[in-house]
Amino acid sequence: YQYSAIINVNRWVSTLQVLVYPNPVTNKLLELYIADNSKKLAVTIFDLHGKIILSKSYLAGQYSNRLQLSADFKTGTYLIVIENGLQKIKKKIEVVSK
Repeated sequence: YQYSAIINVNRWVSTLQVLVYPNPVTNKLLELYIADNSKKLAVTIFDLHGKIILSKSYLAGQYSNRLQLSADFKTGTYLIVIENGLQKIKKKIEVVSK
């Protein structure tokens, strides 16, 4: 028997973590605390009808990032989706009136 050469395989593992604050939201400002080791993040906010309320891309570092999102949120429930190419995280946010 003859063995083939050993080949290194670099496996990059994503560590996407997201904290949404405040939730519920009482104004038009939402903060995301994102810890990730990827180079680019896509953030999309949908209403319950599937309409895109906000869609942005960000460059991320290897440390925690704080993103402030401002949109014309009406009272209701929204879905926020954060993607980095390997992972997709979905969070539900509630917008309530003051």
